[in-house]
Amino acid sequence: MEKKTGKTGMEKAADVLGGSGAFALSEKDGRSIGKMAGGASVLSEKDVRELSASLHEPDWLMRARLKAFSSFQKMHWPRWKSIDKKKMEVSYEDEWHYTDLSSYGLEEMDLGAADMRLKICKLDSDGVFVSSLHEALATHGKIVKEHLYSQVDAAHDKFVALNSALWSDGVFVHVSKGADVKEAVSFANEVKANGTANTRMLVVAEKGASAMIEDGRSADADSQGISTHVCEVFAGKSSDVYYLSWQNGGKKRIDYCRNSAQVEDGASMRWALAIFGGKLCKSTTESHFVGQKTRGEVYGVFFGEEGQHMDVTTNCVHKEPNCNSDMLVKGALSGNATSVYRGKIRIDRKAVEVKSDLNEGVMLLSENAHSEAIPSLDIQNNKVSAGHGAFVGEVDPEEQFYICTRGIGEKEARAMLVNGFFTPLVSKIPMEIARNRITDAIKERMSNA
Repeated sequence: MEKKTGKTGMEKAADVLGGSGAFALSEKDGRSIGKMAGGASVLSEKDVRELSASLHEPDWLMRARLKAFSSFQKMHWPRWKSIDKKKMEVSYEDEWHYTDLSSYGLEEMDLGAADMRLKICKLDSDGVFVSSLHEALATHGKIVKEHLYSQVDAAHDKFVALNSALWSDGVFVHVSKGADVKEAVSFANEVKANGTANTRMLVVAEKGASAMIEDGRSADADSQGISTHVCEVFAGKSSDVYYLSWQNGGKKRIDYCRNSAQVEDGASMRWALAIFGGKLCKSTTESHFVGQKTRGEVYGVFFGEEGQHMDVTTNCVHKEPNCNSDMLVKGALSGNATSVYRGKIRIDRKAVEVKSDLNEGVMLLSENAHSEAIPSLDIQNNKVSAGHGAFVGEVDPEEQFYICTRGIGEKEARAMLVNGFFTPLVSKIPMEIARNRITDAIKERMSNA
């Protein structure tokens, strides 16, 4: 095992934001990734400066953090509905419609760093470099500076601003020109205690590169606080990037995830989403097709139970001609769980000959579960083929009765129908281990439904 002296990025962050530092080992090479634990409930610009200095970050990154922190201080937590009593007007933030944050106590929440452990599975494959973001500042500093913060606006909302100012560590993946990486790049972050966990991912695939990436996040059942996760992907010309985002956080945490990709000429960007955790989960995934002859997919699965609220958004933005995209999201809700799905296809004026489709379906497994769907099209020219659809339904009693007539119990028959609802989508995921994990998570929730 490699012996390493000095403190890791996450351990140094713990010294600034509060906490101690033990070590977690990466899955393959034994490299120390570290953990951090928190306490400080009120953060200041001084904390941001000290965090950046302790990590020996370049000046440009400290300035970027400070700019994001300034935005964080000026912003309010998103409000889906605001009332102007003087004007007697009600206004809505479309991105938060049907998700009310007022009951989650965000203003009083501890923003000190949570106890968390990041594990990175290193590959021996040629053409791919995987490391922590802070290691990448030393080895790939120019690439990091060019791309970090450029795809997701650090001032998009208060959650992104918090992440952009205080992310403690993350993962950098660089796939060289023409490299075809057969083995999946995988990394996982586990939150172990109360506090705020801010993680950042940066993926850069050069021209003609191909890679599969698995990004997993989890949290202990009793862990409370906020988890923010921002992922920026850059798919270069004729590249092929497959990104699986897996989330199974504790049901006492607020989980905010924002994934965004820039897709250049001839490239393919495929997302797979598996969303299971958090008392409130806000997940947004979008692809911006800035080149011609691009292809995109977004396939998502979510399952809410025990009062969870799932807020899922998928967007495809077409800026150039001759592109295809497909979005399909399926969910199930049991108990008094709720969800809202927003899906949007935007096709700009010059993006002719685009084919794009958007569909979402939710299965309600109890009388108290509730779901909203808001699919939309924003099309700026008439030389396209685009459509959208959404449905919310229940288990078909006739189909369930038919299965029961074959000697199968009522609960088992119901579970078979729900699994059949998800199977066509889950089967599209190329990684067998990921398919099995999603199937097991659905079965586990069905056993409680």
